[in-house]
Amino acid sequence: MTIRTILADDHPATTAGLHAVLSSDNEIEVAAMVSSPTELFRAIETIPTDIVITDFSMEIDSKCEPDGLQMVQNIRKRHPDVGLIVFTMTSNSAILQAILQFGVEGLISKVDHIIDLPSILRLVYNGHKFIGKGIAAQIKSNKNSSMVDTGLNVEISPSELDVIRLFARGVSTLDIGRRLHRSPKTISNQKRIAMHKLGIANDMELFAYARANGIAF
Repeated sequence: MTIRTILADDHPATTAGLHAVLSSDNEIEVAAMVSSPTELFRAIETIPTDIVITDFSMEIDSKCEPDGLQMVQNIRKRHPDVGLIVFTMTSNSAILQAILQFGVEGLISKVDHIIDLPSILRLVYNGHKFIGKGIAAQIKSNKNSSMVDTGLNVEISPSELDVIRLFARGVSTLDIGRRLHRSPKTISNQKRIAMHKLGIANDMELFAYARANGIAF
């Protein structure tokens, strides 16, 4: 048995560390190491792959491949048979829950020990899911919710979170609609609903909220 794996992270030291741990196991083959969403999609489409281990927030490259939640969602839609493990520094419970709701097989914090990574890959390869201890502790109280905990005792949906996240990065309503494949009217409505739930009166308050809660990255 050989578990063919792609590593994706825009920090060379991270991919080097992951490679060192995985290469010590003779049943795991690191088939590629990439540093951007574009490179990751290209690798998945051209290299036989069992599992992808990817950073959540890589730098957006010149071809404007999607970041974060949209990247995870696209991998799941385009390559449903590939096991997906997200390896992230993100600590915001809203983001973590949204990642899980898109159907990843593994979610691990970068502050966790990675010595057990080969065992985690075997679990995922054999059809199981894995959530790291640090991440599980952060989302424990909300793990069964179909909505997203914003940290302010208010719940917004993953779709609304997508809109807030992109808006806070300065993306226009029209471009958000294009990225998320929704109409501008839908984007405006989801933004308005999210602001109402959060008790936010204007765009400046929304920017401040998103950045304070680690949603704009």
